[in-house]
Amino acid sequence: MKVPKWGFSGIAGSVLGVIMLVFAPASRRISSKTDLQGLWNRFVEIMQISQRELTYLIVIICVLAVISVALGREGKERDDILPLTYFMAGAASICVLCFSAMYPERAWFVGTTLFIVVAGCFFQGLHRMPKSLHGVVTVLLLVVFLCSFRKEYVVVEQTYSQVKEGIDIIEDALEKGETSVTIPMVTWSGNKYDPFNGTGYVKESADDWLNAWMAEYYGLEAIYGYEKIQ
Repeated sequence: MKVPKWGFSGIAGSVLGVIMLVFAPASRRISSKTDLQGLWNRFVEIMQISQRELTYLIVIICVLAVISVALGREGKERDDILPLTYFMAGAASICVLCFSAMYPERAWFVGTTLFIVVAGCFFQGLHRMPKSLHGVVTVLLLVVFLCSFRKEYVVVEQTYSQVKEGIDIIEDALEKGETSVTIPMVTWSGNKYDPFNGTGYVKESADDWLNAWMAEYYGLEAIYGYEKIQ
């Protein structure tokens, strides 16, 4: 495979970024040193997180791989090497977390993205199957995605609707010439895909930092919050 010139610049940039992260002052404050037992304990915990987060995706990859192999090859070695390369890179980006003292779920972002590319590589090879069967597989994958998306979207949309309600109240108060307003505080969903999860938002007191910032932004003297009964 001929590697494009921008590929080398990307590799160089990644290496430089890793070096900067490793030697950053904040990294020196966190010791990742441990013994073999500690590495094993980290590995077990990382595999448990991977099982929880990636099971469905791995199952999809396996199914697509089996179908792709059953359909046979087209004589292109790249069809075998490319998904294997991405899979190994994704697995490596996860396993290397064993050498880190901390491994939050967001650290799985790169691995998950690479595994999705693997699924895409195998899915691309399904064009060799009959059109009707190809359509069935496509629809099944779409249904799986929509079910997953809908489950999380409903929760996230509920949070956005609460935030929008408060903004609408503020804008209505501005139109009426009021100088202060009371808006509902957001009830946290606890959903990890909710962009407001773990962030600050309006509190009861007008002196709270976000209340003060919002009041300054909208040109009001004070913004108060209240807990809305669901």
